[in-house]
Amino acid sequence: MKRSELRLRDHQQKNLDYFRSKARALSLLPYGAGKSPIAVLRIGDLVPPKRALLVCTTGVVYKWLREFKTWGDPEWKVVPLVGKNEERMRIFENPHNVAVINYEGLGVMLDGLGEKFAKAYKVVIFDEIHRLKNPDADISKNAAYISHPKFADFVYGLTGAPVYETPLDLFSILRVVNPWMFGLDYEAWRERYFYEDKSDGKYPRWVCRPGAMDFLAEKLHSIAFRLEKDECNVDYPKQIFNNPITASLTGKSRAVYQQAEKRLALALTHQVLSLVHIYPRLEKLCQLSRGWCYDSGKTPLYFPEMDAIRAFADYAEEIRGAGPLCVWAVRPPDMAMLGNLFDRMGMKYRIVHGGIRSAKARDGIVESFNRGACDALIAHPRCIGEGVDVHGRFSFRYSYRWSAMEWDQPLGRFARISSNEKIVDYRDLVMEETLDEGIVMSVRSKLDVGELIKKSRKIPWRFGPAGGEFDAVQA
Repeated sequence: MKRSELRLRDHQQKNLDYFRSKARALSLLPYGAGKSPIAVLRIGDLVPPKRALLVCTTGVVYKWLREFKTWGDPEWKVVPLVGKNEERMRIFENPHNVAVINYEGLGVMLDGLGEKFAKAYKVVIFDEIHRLKNPDADISKNAAYISHPKFADFVYGLTGAPVYETPLDLFSILRVVNPWMFGLDYEAWRERYFYEDKSDGKYPRWVCRPGAMDFLAEKLHSIAFRLEKDECNVDYPKQIFNNPITASLTGKSRAVYQQAEKRLALALTHQVLSLVHIYPRLEKLCQLSRGWCYDSGKTPLYFPEMDAIRAFADYAEEIRGAGPLCVWAVRPPDMAMLGNLFDRMGMKYRIVHGGIRSAKARDGIVESFNRGACDALIAHPRCIGEGVDVHGRFSFRYSYRWSAMEWDQPLGRFARISSNEKIVDYRDLVMEETLDEGIVMSVRSKLDVGELIKKSRKIPWRFGPAGGEFDAVQA
């Protein structure tokens, strides 16, 4: 047994042994159970003489470099394939044992080098492999290409949630890890195990054929190692899910929101709108619920009531000094309002948003928060999402969308094997009689946006499958 393996928990050792018994497999350990050391040690079995490629999300590229430093061989040359295209190519041409690259960068390298890049790595590991759920997406096609048996001898995938919305998500994951299981033809696979349910009228849905769900689960688990949280030897922080903080729109904010809601309801009652037209309207309602909107151009218009930020301010004052606070927000004006509030309160804070392109810069901001260099972190869930460790005492969702994945990510950032906190308090902001109520009902059940629409009390609409249209229903 290697010296580094002595530090593995029991569940990690079992997962590592499972990987060693298979050339292609999945780790389905829950969020925060410590999948990274397992991947690094499995690479250690094969490198050298082989070279390894680890594909991950942008936000954890440098976290993976630290994992290799902790768990890997100090003699390894581990490089991040990041930066401009020319810089990536230069790094690739230099000698190395392991390369870490984000999913988007994988496409860049394959576009530039094609087979030369694919042939360079006999070991490929996909972190957060559920990102590949759409078989038609470029990242899924690139992953299927580089993991093809003619290039890769060993392929492993890591994820705490292989399916977010529908069993259809499984195809792309299995195509990458084990292409012999169901082949490469998505439509043929779908026709075999699913059928179109047309009972809902205009919008058919794909439903598992009788017995297919159990069969697909059996096939998935034939190449996967999985344990539940209570089966892992991990002292997770105690998670306290408090009731949401509720507030109501008042004054002009309320009047403008209700007017926008009525216009949307009227439009949906008299016409069929495509997704392209419905999403901007939903987005505007979400903006208005936080007391602002993009009225024209790119300059936000703020309403004087500031009901949402006032509700959060009371909460922030209540917990002030009790521990580090992470606030999740999905829109730049929301982040700006939160930053202004913290400035007035004299609290130190950092912000992570999509405008910070550098993975190293994002990683540095999160690490400074974890070290206690600031009181609060304002973050977009996609920017420090999958795989990132956040050491916070309080987690607060200030603004959000109807994405089940975005909703889940903040939960997985705190309940981790490396957490410094013993307790984590979760709170959400819900503006009453707004779209917030439908979003919370939907994403907590991991339902799709169609269920959000159906549960909305104010607006009479129905939703078709992805790519379909919104069909008005008479109130």
